[in-house]
Amino acid sequence: MAEKTLIGQGRFDESIENKKVKTDLRDHKIMAILAENSRTPMNKIAKAVKLSRDGVNYRIKRLEKLGVIKRFFPIINLESFGYKMFYVFMLLDELDQTKQKKLIDDLVAHPNTKAVREYSDTWDVELVFIAKTIIEMDEILMKITSKYPEVILEKEKMEVIKNYNSIYLPYKFYEGVERNFEWKDRKDFKKYRPDEKDLKIIEMLCKDCRTSTYKMAENINLSADAVSYRIKNLVDAGIIQKFTIMVDLTKLGFHWYTYAMQVKTFSKEYDNKMKEFVRQHDNIIGDIKTLGTWDFMFHILTYDAPHYHKTIKEIKTTFSDIVKDYETWVAYKEYFFDVFPRIVVDEEIKMTSSVD
Repeated sequence: MAEKTLIGQGRFDESIENKKVKTDLRDHKIMAILAENSRTPMNKIAKAVKLSRDGVNYRIKRLEKLGVIKRFFPIINLESFGYKMFYVFMLLDELDQTKQKKLIDDLVAHPNTKAVREYSDTWDVELVFIAKTIIEMDEILMKITSKYPEVILEKEKMEVIKNYNSIYLPYKFYEGVERNFEWKDRKDFKKYRPDEKDLKIIEMLCKDCRTSTYKMAENINLSADAVSYRIKNLVDAGIIQKFTIMVDLTKLGFHWYTYAMQVKTFSKEYDNKMKEFVRQHDNIIGDIKTLGTWDFMFHILTYDAPHYHKTIKEIKTTFSDIVKDYETWVAYKEYFFDVFPRIVVDEEIKMTSSVD
């Protein structure tokens, strides 16, 4: 099994002092363009922001150096590899900090892990991970909890049914930049089975998807044209959904909140209403429908408590006729985040080898 790398580091950390970095409107526009397609050519970005190529390059490099832009990466459709997503919230015993740290380290190192976050209130830790079945999910969770019975006091599990929105830069930055709201049905995607070379391409794109096809070609013994063709196939098959950026949300001045909501009823009409609401909202970067205690979980970024309060009031007002219960969880730190958990590559290579 290959080891996890530093590409999985988190997006926010409230423990950092002097955390906010000064950025201007041109920086915001450059980030928004990259968030929509991080493989956008430099000259196209330069034209959009009315700067020289060198001027744009300087700004991007500065944002990288300051740690504002952390990664250029593709959004991978894990369902196309047969994986479902699960959320587990844990309440931990505070008496043994050493064992707590060991638990978090184990969660981060697990090949199925997508994210590990720490909270400041109801829950202490949130684990986001992938598994192919509920039985597999249960087995993974049993192994973790049986190893730390004295540390994990309580837990809550949820399976993701549907993702309404998942972006990596708040829409507040998108002034003058078109948002891509394209949604496709599975039947619209081309059928394509990735091989080992495709997986290597995905891995290289996950490390830095602005890497040229010529550079990628050198590492996998293909021509640049062949790499381009394979990337196009992965996009056409819906395996790669988008090329975007990971930013340090703390350095941009944002605080992360998770808002859980339970509803009395839900219909196709509300489904469409929810989709449109989160697509248009500047502060909501994620909204998922879940199977479990809560029906919906919103991931919300705001500058301060009044800003968050305003966002929550908008959600409750918009869905006032169906809201039954709700909770807010204040996030403190994201230890790990990765769009392409290691287990996917390990299992796919194993399957490819067995076929050969």
